[in-house]
Amino acid sequence: MSIEIAAVRGRRDLGRFIDLPHDLYRGDPNYVPQLAVQRRGLLDEASPFRQHAAMRLWLARRDGRLVGRVAAIDNGLVEARGGCGPGCFGFFDCADDEDAAGVLLAACREWLRERGRDGLWGPVNPDLNHSCGVLTEGFDRPPAVFMPYNAPHYGRLLEAAGLRVIKRLNAWDIFSAGIPEPVLDEAGRARQRLEGQGYALRPIDLRDFTREVSRLRPVYNEAMAGTWGHTPLSEAEFLDQARGLKFICRPEFIQIAEHEGQVVGFIGAAPDLNQVLRRIDRGRLVPWGWARLLGGRRAIRWGRIVMYGVLPRCRGTGLAGWLYVEVIRALRGRGYLGAEASYVLEDNRPVNDLSRRLGGVLGKSYAIYGLPVDAGGGG
Repeated sequence: MSIEIAAVRGRRDLGRFIDLPHDLYRGDPNYVPQLAVQRRGLLDEASPFRQHAAMRLWLARRDGRLVGRVAAIDNGLVEARGGCGPGCFGFFDCADDEDAAGVLLAACREWLRERGRDGLWGPVNPDLNHSCGVLTEGFDRPPAVFMPYNAPHYGRLLEAAGLRVIKRLNAWDIFSAGIPEPVLDEAGRARQRLEGQGYALRPIDLRDFTREVSRLRPVYNEAMAGTWGHTPLSEAEFLDQARGLKFICRPEFIQIAEHEGQVVGFIGAAPDLNQVLRRIDRGRLVPWGWARLLGGRRAIRWGRIVMYGVLPRCRGTGLAGWLYVEVIRALRGRGYLGAEASYVLEDNRPVNDLSRRLGGVLGKSYAIYGLPVDAGGGG
């Protein structure tokens, strides 16, 4: 039986694209459906991301049955390094079918080649500022909120198509046994020293949310500048992502660092909403999803540190440790038993070291795969 692929056209096809993972993972106890409205928003042509990026979606069928999907992504913010720069693939889901995966990725390569891109890497959904990577370790439990999930065969499918791991990402489980005393002492000394130099921490003011977010965005972009694969977030993109946190976070879960009134760093944690979402059919809030979501939030006892940034001039001052300890205290004060710090690039030594010193253990690992567009392999 041959594989047929077709580009997604119209709302009905888009609905099939969004719903496919629910069918592929039916019966998997660790699969968590993303909210349908959230996923549709990322793919919509009117989304902030699509203002600087082009995207082509495909569905794959074997004998008429849907078996896979993928998106090819041409992000206009990816800068060239000795060429025009790579393109990406994302929203990749596939049955254990090497032929289907190969044909889908070949379509991505051809489309990106026609647009002048000189490489292919992913999965990114739709970039590194969102969920990304293939889960390679940690299949024994569901993912944390806003993190991806996949079956163990995905890495094998990508390698069969000629792709290889180009970067690994860590997800740390932290503070489940409390904050180690040496870290508390160090953070206390840093706080005392930094407060004497005009630094202060405070929770976000949700009543002035838009203005607060506008002050955090340049700090995030400057803090992340030069980080592997990073593309800066526009004002609309940053606000769009922040709104998702506003709905589920308490003010003390987002701590802002200021120096003489200027924002120089921040950290944000969110309740692990996936503990509730896994019980919402296909991620649909209507008709009963809203009630389950709102009612289930009270029982959540696990969080995720989803964003962090400190300006380069403030690194090495102890500010990072102070921010982490403060947000952990906020989570523990609400009865949380632990949190996932993710994702952390494998070569981000300062944050990986801090995670270990916080008593962290590596809970999950993810991988980004890459391939030159003109390389062979698959389909």
